[in-house]
Amino acid sequence: HALVGATIGVVVGKLLEKKLGKEKWDRDKVVIVAGLTLGNAVAIAFAASLLLISRSLWALPY
Repeated sequence: HALVGATIGVVVGKLLEKKLGKEKWDRDKVVIVAGLTLGNAVAIAFAASLLLISRSLWALPY
């Protein structure tokens, strides 16, 4: 299953390299990956906080 993700990553990377140019892609790919990772982390933290808040509002927590 990790092979599917790696294959998709390689294909997307090659497409972006063609679109942006090799020099710009090599310069910016680390920032793009960091931004995507940070975005995922923020979304997970937001969902977890909503879950905790919704469970704390339940009338019978036990």
